[in-house]
Amino acid sequence: MLSIDEIKKPVAVEIDVFESKFKASMHSSVPLLDRIT
Repeated sequence: MLSIDEIKKPVAVEIDVFESKFKASMHSSVPLLDRIT
């Protein structure tokens, strides 16, 4: 059975890009919402 790291390895760059874009799109001026996302 493959580990999570082995599964993520082929798409690691895409995951990093997605996470940074997701974080930027979810940015809020409300501090509590920033902590949740």
